[in-house]
Amino acid sequence: MEKTLKEALGKVPEIVADGDPLFPEFSQVAWSLAYGHITERQCAPHSPYMDEGFAPDRIWIWDTCFMALYCKYAPELFPGIQSLENFYAPMLDGAQTTLPIHIPDNPPLFAWVEWEHWRHTGDKARLDSVFSERRCPQRMFDVFENFSVGDRMPYQTSVFPVMWEKRPLGYVWTGGRSGMDNTPRGDFPPEVFDNDPRYLTILWIDAISQQALACRIIFEATGEDLWKSRFEDFAKTINDYYWDDEDGAYYDIASSPPHHKVRVLTPASFWPLLAGVVPTDRARRLVAHLENAEELGGIVPFPSVSRKSRHFSPDGRYWRGGVWLPTAYMCVQALEGAGFGELADRLGEAVVRHQFETWRRHDPHTIWECYSPTEPKPSTGKFPDRAGNKGARPDFCEWSALGPINMMIENVLGIRCDGVRRRIDWHLHRRDRHGVRRLSFGGVTANLIFDGGRIEVETDEPFTLCVNGASHDVPHGRIVLCASASSC
Repeated sequence: MEKTLKEALGKVPEIVADGDPLFPEFSQVAWSLAYGHITERQCAPHSPYMDEGFAPDRIWIWDTCFMALYCKYAPELFPGIQSLENFYAPMLDGAQTTLPIHIPDNPPLFAWVEWEHWRHTGDKARLDSVFSERRCPQRMFDVFENFSVGDRMPYQTSVFPVMWEKRPLGYVWTGGRSGMDNTPRGDFPPEVFDNDPRYLTILWIDAISQQALACRIIFEATGEDLWKSRFEDFAKTINDYYWDDEDGAYYDIASSPPHHKVRVLTPASFWPLLAGVVPTDRARRLVAHLENAEELGGIVPFPSVSRKSRHFSPDGRYWRGGVWLPTAYMCVQALEGAGFGELADRLGEAVVRHQFETWRRHDPHTIWECYSPTEPKPSTGKFPDRAGNKGARPDFCEWSALGPINMMIENVLGIRCDGVRRRIDWHLHRRDRHGVRRLSFGGVTANLIFDGGRIEVETDEPFTLCVNGASHDVPHGRIVLCASASSC
């Protein structure tokens, strides 16, 4: 096993950052821990697959989806996108499985993850298979549209029934099903609602936004007008009912008329930005919450509830302040897609440095499930005052690998890959010797190192390198470029 792991680490991307000499080791720790999640199971629809690490006999949707987002950097070694077949087979085709799905109404992120995999790898065969031939994202969208509270599916674990249900203006759900287990969302002020039972359920901003995101991507992948129309309907509903103009944020709303906003600000308010439904003027106001150190910004950005909230816990308390890599990465991707690239890089790097400092200074020195929003240490658990509560899990490179892998490459180093066009866009902002070796995208494997104003590139296939707006055609082999000119 050690030999196999060593061989694997010789094939994944290798960080170069002379100004932060421990960053390469930190990234390798993430890859090493992630390698331990590659699992085989007899009679699973697809084996091997990426196991989230909670239990060996079941799988979670949103954990697997976020793991697939870093596996795209080493798709020949890490079966991230293939792991989605373990959901498609039982949920869409009724296949028997030895991997029951723990929470089948976890966030429906399939279309987004398939699309991001294609954008990085350029794997047109899988794109066509999934979107055009088998129509997996389309059918999964319909599965969620037809869920009802209390449903029990033959492919799920028996303890947790479905809690997602469509209503005229959105979807009822729960914290555990949304993935934000003990989130304080749904906290109705008694002076407004007077404990009226009609207001005890909410329509979740992330649920409707995730369905809108699926529609947008399905339309982009297929060009089918039905999905564009559905996306536009979702966008109108989100902007008409979930936007709070006083606060400049999207909130959950009460499930009953008059659908009052539930003003609990969390990273979930940024799913509309990722979905692409936010008008430009509203985007600027929404993003301001990520620049405010008293809310979702600061030295440690993306706490799971605003620091202004009475529910915020300085030690994290899981989803009551803890910093989670899946929602942090979602927010960073939303910022990039909406044109806030500089802020995305700054906040993304802040999260990576917080993870790094926790790894460097906290014993045991590892990568954690979630992090304290105030100190370089892991978050406490859901019930820190309860005897025996264990808090955040260590050695957690399922989704927490998104920081040392994706955000390290994309935001700390500023390197973004387009496998469809065989193009790299490099926002070159560091002055130390830095870059990445064995960067794979679109059938290309390349080394890129910036050193003293020159960029050394070595590649097995030609591609386009755009550095701070200057485009270079890079041929097969080795070439040295000036960072601010066409070539040296």
